Amino acid sequence: KTGFRLHFFSAQDRLDEFKSRFYELIIDGVKRNKSHEAFWHEFYLGYIFLKPIPNLFIGFTLLKHYNYNPTKNCFDNERKFWGIKEYKTHIFGNEVVIPSLAFQEQDQNVAACATIAIWSMLQIAAEDYYVILKSPSEITTNGGIVSNNGNRLLPNKGLSVLQMCQAITQNNLVTEVRERTDYKGDASFNLYIKKLIYAYANLRIPSILLLNVSPPKESKTEKAIDDEANFDGHAVAISGYKMRPLEEILKRNRRLRLAPSFIADSILWKADLIDKIYVHDDQWGPFSKMKFSGKQKLRSSWQSILENRKLSRTEGLLVSVYPKVRIPYDDIDSKVIRLNDFFVDHFRSKIRGGIVWDI
Repeated sequence: KTGFRLHFFSAQDRLDEFKSRFYELIIDGVKRNKSHEAFWHEFYLGYIFLKPIPNLFIGFTLLKHYNYNPTKNCFDNERKFWGIKEYKTHIFGNEVVIPSLAFQEQDQNVAACATIAIWSMLQIAAEDYYVILKSPSEITTNGGIVSNNGNRLLPNKGLSVLQMCQAITQNNLVTEVRERTDYKGDASFNLYIKKLIYAYANLRIPSILLLNVSPPKESKTEKAIDDEANFDGHAVAISGYKMRPLEEILKRNRRLRLAPSFIADSILWKADLIDKIYVHDDQWGPFSKMKFSGKQKLRSSWQSILENRKLSRTEGLLVSVYPKVRIPYDDIDSKVIRLNDFFVDHFRSKIRGGIVWDI
């Protein structure tokens, strides 16, 4: 009645070897106080804690990300997992290191998706001494006692974006929020989100993606516009991405028979190479894959259960930042665009090749 752990191993086509080594080195080896780091690194995938309740029973979970071992078939050089850290746990007397980001399922009593996304983010941010790692119930409480309209806050209904920011600032971080309804840029909203994810990934703090898993049909009616303005969607924590090769963005411009980056309206961004992101989605699991599609859509696991199979819609990004980081991304972005225009005007005939901007 206290819950238990499920441990996972990957033996692939070496099952007999795994069974032999598991007993010889782990079960029998405990008596001899041996260390078996190589065994755990090669075969062990992590664990899930099952809570002793009938529903929503996935508790504290540590599972290795896809690129945990360069010798495994799942390894991909184009994947970058930056929102992870090394957790140490003890199994059969062995100290085992698990490169991951902690995950758990929302319980709908003290936490919903937004709270769990913040909790996952704090797993990394709390490595800094002045950031506080809090429980889901504490995070929800930090979001505020009352909602925006003065009503009592019901944690199982989730937090608004404002309440998410309030909860994060209570942990000694500051927030930057970019929402689709406020976006005034010329590029697609997905490209803007990619640029933000790519730039802030250098902080190693997981960003929180806001999305609508079942957006309303396109309509110009006043009610539809009002429904879209009052976003009530889903939140996930981003811990990694997969980027296409840099050569792809240059090939695209060569096909147009134009010098890359030397037309005022065709500035090239390295962030545009992001093809997929890996998120902690409390309804699907850790490192769930999402793929950008078009100007503001996402392909994700949600489409497998939705009756209308509509793509999810990107609604915004909430970035947690250390207070010492004082310059927002957008200030740099605007200057880079002006600098690119300067190159277009003055060096078109001087420079050969492509320029891709990396912020």
